[in-house]
Amino acid sequence: MTIASEASVDVVDQIYEAAFVPEKWANVLGAVARLSGSASGAVLSISGNAPPKWRATALVQDAIRDYVDTGQWQHCERPMKLLSMNYAGFLRDEDFLTPEQIERDPARKARTAVRLGAQAGTLVAMPSGEIVGFTFERWIEDGDHGRDSLTLLDGLRPHLARAGLLAARLGLERAETAVRTLEAIGLPAAVLSAAGRVLAANGLLEKEPELFLPAARGRLQLADAVADKLFRERSAATGRSHGTVQSIPVAATDARPAAVLHVVPLRGDAHDVFFGAAVMVILTSIGMATNTPDMSLLRALFDLSPAEAKLAAALASGRTLKQAADDAKVRISTARSYMENVLRKTGTHQQSQLVALLKSAQPLRQH
Repeated sequence: MTIASEASVDVVDQIYEAAFVPEKWANVLGAVARLSGSASGAVLSISGNAPPKWRATALVQDAIRDYVDTGQWQHCERPMKLLSMNYAGFLRDEDFLTPEQIERDPARKARTAVRLGAQAGTLVAMPSGEIVGFTFERWIEDGDHGRDSLTLLDGLRPHLARAGLLAARLGLERAETAVRTLEAIGLPAAVLSAAGRVLAANGLLEKEPELFLPAARGRLQLADAVADKLFRERSAATGRSHGTVQSIPVAATDARPAAVLHVVPLRGDAHDVFFGAAVMVILTSIGMATNTPDMSLLRALFDLSPAEAKLAAALASGRTLKQAADDAKVRISTARSYMENVLRKTGTHQQSQLVALLKSAQPLRQH
């Protein structure tokens, strides 16, 4: 066995190790880059209109971060053109882009800012619906990837693809375990991708036919039009920003009681490059439990000010509006103003609905 082939075997071992230890992906990309005569490597995950998720070697991290954070990726023709080739191997820019497309390519401009030139890339479809791209770049002065470099990358591509699929499978298993755990404590739940596709759902959520409608492409759609609009807006914003929990009140009907749907951002590691989970949704029924959530939770769930959260907590504990105003040492007119803000932010219309909604949020704190 030659030194080159021994190095290749070692890199293959590292690739499969990274599927289980995601922190190793940057090292794997670096090892493949060195073996193929490249200066850097990256992996990016593309899902609908959501910003790409990525991991990369140190050299190209700032360039990719700028490429994603400034929205340059939205004007990049490269992924769709490469996808249209349907080629199970690595291709150079000139293999699928015209000279004009290469010249205006924002990814190329980001690379040249750090003296990187030619790029070889490939795409792999993930079971969760994302398209994952592996790319390797050379220094400008080193020219294009030669045939030997492309042959080596093509030989490693099946291992990169299988490791990515394995990481995605592990991510899906974690999501399924999470929603089963929530089912065990009585909470209907599902995990959604950045594109809104349901990746895992427990049986309790599936037993809510009056609350959800059948939707195309495995999406989650609420029967309540107002709540569904809020759900789409807040789940998209939460998935992009990894922000706080967002909660959506769902009005009662003759067929079912009122409920609240909590949209919880999922913060992950490098597995998320291969598994597109963005948010978890948890459904709680409106109930009159004796415990009420604390003010910090109320503020996080409904974006209440400290004064509004204090008033809401007092009302949920059984205090009247006048008693809550006296406790806070404010005028009753001021308390009414706070109450109007709280009703508007929680989507409720009267104090009894508000109290029931606030008490329904307690399972999030308990579990």
